[in-house]
Amino acid sequence: MGKSKQTTPRKRAVIVSYHKDELSIRKIANKCGVPKSTVAEIVKRFDITGKVDILKRSGRPKITSPRDDNMIKRLVVKTPSISSTEIKLELPSVVSTRTIRRRLSDQFGLRSRRPAKKPLLNDQQRRKKIAILSEIQTLD
Repeated sequence: MGKSKQTTPRKRAVIVSYHKDELSIRKIANKCGVPKSTVAEIVKRFDITGKVDILKRSGRPKITSPRDDNMIKRLVVKTPSISSTEIKLELPSVVSTRTIRRRLSDQFGLRSRRPAKKPLLNDQQRRKKIAILSEIQTLD
């Protein structure tokens, strides 16, 4: 089963106010449009701690700051053919090339790609181009 969105602090406050008005968990869930288990968990936490705040979650902190992330994006937008190794050398913090690629793909939607090669001119196109250029040169 996938993760669902967190209930907003406003909705949590509404649930607690209904609880203080002594409404049942089922009625609160129907009024607020959230599952009974969610209401029960919020009410339980409020009864124990007296707060409805969302607790900080565990997890490894990011090694790059938002400023570093913006710098990575700016470098790629400025020069699209730059490699992650070259970006790594430009950054003030020590970051792996894999982290740079992950930030680009996850946060900014910039997947790794190679610029398309331009097709070569055929003989007819080359003659036309030379004719146009020589005509421009004679006008000057």
